[in-house]
Amino acid sequence: MTAPLRFPHLDATPGLQYKSERIDAFLAFLQKHEDQLDVICVQECYETLFLSGGYRKRLIEGAKRLGFLHAACPPAIARFPGTLSINSGLVILSRFKIVRWKDLCFGPSVESFNVNRGALHAELENGIHVVTAHVAPDASANGPYSSLTSWPIRFARRSQADELVRFIGRQVPSSSPLILAADLNLNIRFSSFHSQPILSSAARYLLSRLHERCDLVNASLRSEKRAKASAEPVVDHMRPTFGYTGEDGSPAERWITTYGGGMLRSVCDDAILCRGMKPQQVKELCLVIPEGQRPIPEVTHITDHWALTCQLELIVS
Repeated sequence: MTAPLRFPHLDATPGLQYKSERIDAFLAFLQKHEDQLDVICVQECYETLFLSGGYRKRLIEGAKRLGFLHAACPPAIARFPGTLSINSGLVILSRFKIVRWKDLCFGPSVESFNVNRGALHAELENGIHVVTAHVAPDASANGPYSSLTSWPIRFARRSQADELVRFIGRQVPSSSPLILAADLNLNIRFSSFHSQPILSSAARYLLSRLHERCDLVNASLRSEKRAKASAEPVVDHMRPTFGYTGEDGSPAERWITTYGGGMLRSVCDDAILCRGMKPQQVKELCLVIPEGQRPIPEVTHITDHWALTCQLELIVS
C-alpha cells in the first residue's frame, strides 16, 4: 500500500493542523485493514532540522503495535541540497524484516529551500525489493505563482524521473522482484471523477522510462503483455488518487487541499508498479475520517490523497 499523508511541518500553517490526530486516524485505518497489508509506503510524513514534531516516530511506533515491526526511515535532517528544509517524509513499514535500506535525495531544484524530494529503497528478507518516492508536483500546485515556476519545475520533474531510474538501477539487481509504490505526481487529469484519464507529458516520460530501464509495469494493468505491446504508457485503467471532489459519495475535502491552492479536482498522482510480481487486485481506498472521530468537523480526511493498495503474487520461475 502507498499513501501520501500530507503532514507539512508547521502547526501554525493555516488549514494544516491536527497532524498527530490524523496519524492516529491513519493507524486506525491500518488496523481496520491490517490482515490485508504486509508493506506500507508512506510519503509526506515530514520533519525538519530544528523542529521534528515526532510524527514519524508516532507513526512507526503505532505501526509496530499492529505488527509492522520493521521500518526504513531516512534521517530527520534533510540531506543536501535541502538541509535546512523539511526532509523527504518517506517511510517504509513492513511485516517482513528489512535486511538493508538506502535513501536518495534528489538534486537541486526550485523547491530545495522548502522540501527535499527523494526516494527510499528497502530489501526485504524474502528477496523482494521495495522502493517509494516523492517526485515534485506540477507547477499548477503553486496556484497564482505557477506561471513563474513552470519552466524550472518541468526541468526538476524530468531530472528527478531520471534520478529515480538510476537509483533503482543501482540498488536493485535486474533479476530481482521489485515493487515501486510512490507519489510520482503523475498529474493524470480527469474532467470528472468517473471520466477517462488524460495522459500528461510528465506521466508519459516517467512511466516510459521506468518501463524501458527498470522493466516496471503499472500494477493496475490487466496484463503485462498489454503494457509491453504499446509504445505509449497505458493509463485508461487508472483512477483518481488525489483530491476528494465529493463525486464518489464521500465528503468533499477542503481543509488540506487549501495547501495546494484549494481547487477541488480529480488527479492520478500515485502508482504501484511491479516487476517479477503478478498483480491480483488494485484498489483506491478513501481516507475519510469517520464523522464522530474528526478533531474538528472541517477535518474530514486523513489526507487529500487516496490510499492505493495492491495484492501481488511473486512469480516463481
